[in-house]
Amino acid sequence: MDLLRGLLIPFALLFLAGALAAGWYGRSLGADVRLLQSEGVEVEAEIVRKWRHVPTRSDADGTEREGIPTYYLYFRFADPVTGDVLEDRSTVSRETWEAMAVGERRVALVARSDPSVVALFGTAGLDRASGQLDRLATWLGLFALAFLALDFALRRRRQS
Repeated sequence: MDLLRGLLIPFALLFLAGALAAGWYGRSLGADVRLLQSEGVEVEAEIVRKWRHVPTRSDADGTEREGIPTYYLYFRFADPVTGDVLEDRSTVSRETWEAMAVGERRVALVARSDPSVVALFGTAGLDRASGQLDRLATWLGLFALAFLALDFALRRRRQS
């Protein structure tokens, strides 16, 4: 019982930290979506590079193991206000990465007041990710609250 009580607060803090991080990032993505919806300008973007990153790790015996790959598309576009050529990247699915070719052009959505806010594939994916992060933050917060309530109940029970 003491081992369980000893783990409740650290896990509650871990879940709380996760909830705060997911909530902050979800709100940030949501703000980007709202900015793109209110002042997004369509510009032509050119795919300039494709990159597949496969993380590796070494096991205790020195064996290298590959992790889950992440697929990136780097693209160039012109700032709708200044005309400066900017470059950004987008994380995409393997299917999208394979379907796109270097040199291919497509329409990107750029915020007029902040060209660092850009969406190569529209706002639907960003909006969905924002909602998922908000739900994750809620669940992690509930787990943290449950762990704190259980710790409180066990402490009261022990005092009785």
